[in-house]
Amino acid sequence: MQDQLGRLQKRYAGNAAVLAKMSTYISEQLPDFLEAYAGRLQRKETLEAESESYIHGFLNDPKRQYFYIPNSEVFVQYDGEHYAVANESDILHIILSEISSNKSLVPWKHKVTKIVMARIKEQSILQALPESATIQAVINRFSQVLFRRREQAKYFLTVMGDSLLRRHPKLVHLVSPTSKALIRALRDTAYTYFKNGCRLDNTFKFKYHGHEYKMCRILNFDKAAAVEDCWWNFIRSHVLDVIVVAAHYSRRFGGGDRYLTDHNHDEGVRQEVLYLKARDEAEVVLD
Repeated sequence: MQDQLGRLQKRYAGNAAVLAKMSTYISEQLPDFLEAYAGRLQRKETLEAESESYIHGFLNDPKRQYFYIPNSEVFVQYDGEHYAVANESDILHIILSEISSNKSLVPWKHKVTKIVMARIKEQSILQALPESATIQAVINRFSQVLFRRREQAKYFLTVMGDSLLRRHPKLVHLVSPTSKALIRALRDTAYTYFKNGCRLDNTFKFKYHGHEYKMCRILNFDKAAAVEDCWWNFIRSHVLDVIVVAAHYSRRFGGGDRYLTDHNHDEGVRQEVLYLKARDEAEVVLD
């Protein structure tokens, strides 16, 4: 900086008026300008720190989490127990109300609101981490109504999650025709939110059509699966809970097959599901 001043003095060495003006500016105006500029920088740094603190707190509140489904442009709220569709205008109202009560953030309320909404849109519902209460509610309902064994329910949800996340697309899961209404209900409700982003009917088949045994898995539902009154209200009211738990299980266990081999504690379930695959392997050995 001294070099810059030196160059200016040298440049205007023969001009007393310019040098006098420069001296006056440096001694009288520049200090006030620099103080005001430093104040603006400090206020900006404070706003940035408080804004980031608010944004982090809003997005990581365990009692109020938000997610987004881009396929249908739907926002989802989670209260630690259930996932439910949220109205975008309600989310905006909450953010603006909270910021308005914090005077230090008011100057940036629109900027902070845009950042929060943008970050919510980055939080996929399929990557959500459900609490134990949510997982157990879904597992208990499925194991009490749709399956005879708890491990079957967990396997089914894992397979459903595989479809939602587009994992292992070549596997065929043979299910009883009596479960057709249930599978279609899950398919249709999933389509409402994810459109063609997921197709449950690509993996669940009601009849065997010459599929390779090694790619086939068998899943037997309980008789209650054929009675819509036994499960329809739960699916309609808690389908987002089912979807989140299914995707969570798929990620956690690494897919249906790995669940059977590494996490399943019921040998009977494993043998039942992998019956055709085991038969194929036995035939290969005999050949």
